[in-house]
Order: sequence, then structure tokens, then C-alpha cells
Amino acid sequence: MTTRAEQREATRRRIVGAAIDAFADNGYDGAGTRDIAARAGVTQGLLTYHFASKLDLWQAAADQLFSDLAASMPAIDGSGAEGVRSVIRAYVRFSGAGPQLCHVMVDAGRSDDERMRWRGGPP
Repeated sequence: MTTRAEQREATRRRIVGAAIDAFADNGYDGAGTRDIAARAGVTQGLLTYHFASKLDLWQAAADQLFSDLAASMPAIDGSGAEGVRSVIRAYVRFSGAGPQLCHVMVDAGRSDDERMRWRGGPP
């Protein structure tokens, strides 16, 4: 039997997964929280319980994408060219298996808003 905390975490993960797909498909401006809630199979109220704003949701989605990317990266063995090639191959495989990170980051790079300044981005 799952606990309430496990249910909350599973719901949060579903919402973040739906947000990743919505932001990748429609960009930040085109993705609405109502669509994200529908994709996740939750109510708008439940989405706003977990995320106070669309920006908070985008940040959670970006965190998840970069966490998934980091988990897929091999350890770099030395600083030689083969180590760099192995990292590039891993990134290309990650992007090929799920292009959402590329789509979300390209969309974010098209604007000079708070998403580009988040987590120490350019001023």
C-alpha cells in the first residue's frame, strides 16, 4: 500500500512529465497549465497545489530534464579526445531517445526572460 507522501510524489512526477512534453511540443508561451493538468490527468487545482506558477513548473521540468541527462552521462576517463567523444555520443543518444531537452532549451534560448537568468544563467 502506498503512503500519502508517495502518492503526492507520484502525482508531482506525472505533472512534471506532462509539463516536459507540453513545453517541448508548444514552447513556454504556448503551453498552458490547463493543458498540462489534462495531460497529467489531474485537476487545475491539484497542479497549482504542487506548483505555484507556470515558471515554477518550467523550472521543475528543466531540473528533471537535466537530472536525466546527467544520469545518462558516462564518467569522463581523463581529458583526452576519447573521453570527450564518449560524452558527445552519450548526449546524442540521450537527445535521440527523447528530444524534449533540446526543444525546451531552444525555446528558452529564443527569449531573454527569467528562464535564461535562472540558476546562474547569463545576466
